[in-house]
Amino acid sequence: MFSRGSWVAWTLWGIVLLAVPGGLVAATPPALTNYQGVLRGSEDEPLTGTYDMVFRFFDAESGGNEILLDRHMTLNAAPVMVDGGLFSVALGGGLVVDGAGPGTYTSLTAAFRDYSGIWLEVQIGSETLTPRTQVLATGYALNAANAGSADTAATATTAATATNATQLDGHPATFYLNTSATRQFKDGAVRFTTADSSAYVLEAIASSGSPGALYGQGTNSVCYLARPNSGAQCGGNTYGGYFYDANENSYAYVGYNVYGLYSAGLTYGAYSTASGSTGTGVFASAPQYGLYSTASGSTGIGIYGSGVTAAHFNQTGISGYTKIGYSGYGVYTQSYNGIHAYDVNDGGYTRIGASPYKVDGTGAVSFVQNHPDDPDKVVVYHAPESSEVNVYTRGSAKLEHGVARVVLDPTFAWTANPDLGLTAHLTPRGEPIPLAVESVSATEIVVRGPRGSDVEFDYWVMGLRIGFEEMAPVKRKELDAAIPRNARAAEVYAADPELRSFNALERHRGIAKNVGRHVDPELRASATLRDRIGLSHPVARPDEADIPVQGVDPAGAAVVADRPVPPGPADQGDLDPRGVPGGRPSETGEAPAAARRVLSERFPAVSPIEVGDVVVIDPEESGSVRRSDHQDDRAVIGIALAPAQGGWVEVAMASVAVVRVDAAYGAVRSGDLLVSSPAAGAAMRAATAEPGTILGKALEPLESGLGMIRVLVMLR
Repeated sequence: MFSRGSWVAWTLWGIVLLAVPGGLVAATPPALTNYQGVLRGSEDEPLTGTYDMVFRFFDAESGGNEILLDRHMTLNAAPVMVDGGLFSVALGGGLVVDGAGPGTYTSLTAAFRDYSGIWLEVQIGSETLTPRTQVLATGYALNAANAGSADTAATATTAATATNATQLDGHPATFYLNTSATRQFKDGAVRFTTADSSAYVLEAIASSGSPGALYGQGTNSVCYLARPNSGAQCGGNTYGGYFYDANENSYAYVGYNVYGLYSAGLTYGAYSTASGSTGTGVFASAPQYGLYSTASGSTGIGIYGSGVTAAHFNQTGISGYTKIGYSGYGVYTQSYNGIHAYDVNDGGYTRIGASPYKVDGTGAVSFVQNHPDDPDKVVVYHAPESSEVNVYTRGSAKLEHGVARVVLDPTFAWTANPDLGLTAHLTPRGEPIPLAVESVSATEIVVRGPRGSDVEFDYWVMGLRIGFEEMAPVKRKELDAAIPRNARAAEVYAADPELRSFNALERHRGIAKNVGRHVDPELRASATLRDRIGLSHPVARPDEADIPVQGVDPAGAAVVADRPVPPGPADQGDLDPRGVPGGRPSETGEAPAAARRVLSERFPAVSPIEVGDVVVIDPEESGSVRRSDHQDDRAVIGIALAPAQGGWVEVAMASVAVVRVDAAYGAVRSGDLLVSSPAAGAAMRAATAEPGTILGKALEPLESGLGMIRVLVMLR
């Protein structure tokens, strides 16, 4: 009935994993493997029906030892169903009995455990089919049930202790990588290492359309690597990225609050280069700050640039720009208000190129030259100023028979108004004779003296500068223009009192005394005029509040690697750009705006601190401060700008601030150096200038008692 040549079979070997309660990880795989085939009759027709089949397992392709038998027969209620020639048998699922060979085997598991090569022989009814079929590697997966209790796979024994397995083929389980295309999840850390210096520790390649090669998520932060069209895209509640060197001396925040880039370093806050004829080292543009950079130290450089144009800055919203190091110019700028500079000590300002002025401001126009006899000093001369814009020429001439026609410097006629404002001054030499100006023009003057005189004389001719006759000596206020306090003069005289005799006030007092002219010793009229005009205070820039270099949010800023996050907008100053009168703490306990125009830091406070208190580093709480309590404290760092609140205090560390001073230890004069006193939080006049203890220099006197005065903070 059966044709040996007409029977065709193929085998699909694999462990059949059944659903076991408790999950596959804890289950023992069943000792079954699938066998499929095609059964045809003598005429090659597909057969249908129930057939007895016996499957014998041998250790050789021919001959050899019979290991075991698996009977699928009517006698044991397991005949094989054939439909249209097709059949499928679960080997190991029939009546399994020991074979005639050595040993006892009643399961496929034991057979595949002990034999490295097994061949299958199939008997259908009474007919045995040839040749035998070798069982390939898939069948040996049955032995995986025993790997659990083995030290190595070679000594695997029983599946009951599978959770104890530590080695697979001589390697730990962590040696192997799941290389399937299935998305996998792991609850726990993963670490990658490599000893291959030419290989990547981790290489991730994204396919087209993927959101990125790597994705990381933290608390309120996310980061993509190799996202389409971007190398990295990161964001977080505090900043997009934070980078620092091994010692954290140099660091950069990327995408922090109002800053695109906030960076600091021991040598460079930022270093950037560009190559090519049109390269741009740094391109900065923003509604408020295109680029904000600071540097500390005696040789610090806030911005250093080189190139065909070292730096180019555009102002948002207008056509103004500034080029630095451009085509032979140190600074080349175009704007509506020129260049504006403020002096934070005196509150004086200067504008350059603010039409119609080339220079205007609250200070004097001066030149400086070396002192010819004292190499430690310089001479400073100040230009005369008036309500007019004048030009002048001068020289000497001589009368001939009582008349002189003097041709003036030709350049004078190119700059002076020829119609009005011409003035001539004459001074005879040798003889005290009268001289008169017969006529004056921009090109010549005619001078007359006594008939027949030939005396020599000096002349000085002044005129209005052409085109500037309508300059407004009085106009509406744009910026506060109080008289600068000239705090630096106080420093000069404190260091060398003899230099005071050279200033205009002392010289004119001397002149008045020599000629017997009475001068009010208190200069009350001068004081009245000065008070009506006003004395300036340190002020903010006219267009924006100050930005501290570094600070900590008093509400509790995030800290990265023990470094406080830089200040946000809430930490920026709230100063009146025109300055305010006074210089004493306000009713709220805050230092006045004029005294808060400083470089400051916020620190954790470990003791109550009031405005004006001298502040020192606490020796026990790292990074915290307290108010001083003993004399000449080397831990002094500055002056409290406001009372400590919420465990934080803002401390002035440079420029001008208001300080609490106790004059019981000696009257304080302007220019005196100040140190911490035995009185809590108070300063005192320094008896000696011991390095490391100096808090600053007094800008105002205090004769007695406890009071508040302005001080130039200069820690040293």
